[in-house]
Amino acid sequence: MATVTDAEIAARVKNALATDPRLAHLDIEVRSQDGFVVLEGQVDTFEDRERAGEIARAVPGVRGVRNFLVLTPLRRGEREPEVIWVPRWRRPR
Repeated sequence: MATVTDAEIAARVKNALATDPRLAHLDIEVRSQDGFVVLEGQVDTFEDRERAGEIARAVPGVRGVRNFLVLTPLRRGEREPEVIWVPRWRRPR
């Protein structure tokens, strides 16, 4: 079995992220050392952050993932997303 280099692992992860429709537009930095991948950059949602980690973990040769992706801060004039959780006592019966 051939050994996969860190450069090859990083390239495979970067390619996998670039082919995902939800993540393709994002600039995610990928590094690998001894098969452990580091993801850095900004993403739009928590789901995008988790998805990037899942994709990286699925790449052959990856031994582990350190996900340092952060959510993009809101720009002036943008609103927080609507809260979808409602306390039990306020829910309609």
